[in-house]
Amino acid sequence: GIYKLPTFVKLLSAFNDTDELNINAISNAGTVSSLNMVVGNVTVNATTADPAIIPIVNMLKTEPSYDFEIELDSAFMDSFKKYKLAAEAEVFAFSKKGIDVEIILNYSANNVNQIKFNAKVNDLTSADFLICFNANTFTEIFNANKTCTGKLSVGGTKGCKIEMTDENFNSVYYVKNVNVQS
Repeated sequence: GIYKLPTFVKLLSAFNDTDELNINAISNAGTVSSLNMVVGNVTVNATTADPAIIPIVNMLKTEPSYDFEIELDSAFMDSFKKYKLAAEAEVFAFSKKGIDVEIILNYSANNVNQIKFNAKVNDLTSADFLICFNANTFTEIFNANKTCTGKLSVGGTKGCKIEMTDENFNSVYYVKNVNVQS
């Protein structure tokens, strides 16, 4: 499996979006030990991890209900990544008050540099809440799906679901919220 997704995504940035990759899996004792990607005279070799060392993730028993949805397009994803970088954000929050949702990059209960912006949402409930997530996780997902559009569904205490769609594939990510001390 791919152990460090950010490193793998950085390796893929050596290619253009329009490049057609030739990918070969190199096996070692029945396990894929690396992926060899070639375009023209450029070769990228990405090592993989033994599946035994990748932590097992619990299966989602039932999908939770969500409180609001945000349509994801390149403008939203690019803005998020730009603001995250500018704020040097590790954590961000969705703050829902009535029908308004504010995204707070570099969220903290302490006095820190922050960037806040409003998101256009499809409101599913009237509950007010604040929920935090790892900003790096979202950046990785957005980078891996930069040619896609999608939908982000957020639940007050339940985490979120990110659905990305392209003409060639669909991806679904379930992301757990993080706790930030007050």
